[in-house]
Amino acid sequence: MAPPAERDVQRSGSDALFTADDEDQQVDDQPLSGGNCAYRRWLPDGYRCCHPQLTAGDVPD
Repeated sequence: MAPPAERDVQRSGSDALFTADDEDQQVDDQPLSGGNCAYRRWLPDGYRCCHPQLTAGDVPD
């Protein structure tokens, strides 16, 4: 499988930060869901975006 940088979806806005996770790691029926992103990290009550272009894990508006 290609590294995340090579799998980035080329879109505008916050969708440009989406990178599909391995298919067996995807948890949502929505293809561009944060739950399906390679940069999400699970927390006890949800997940956090850890994309390297974001500071402090903040998700853009």
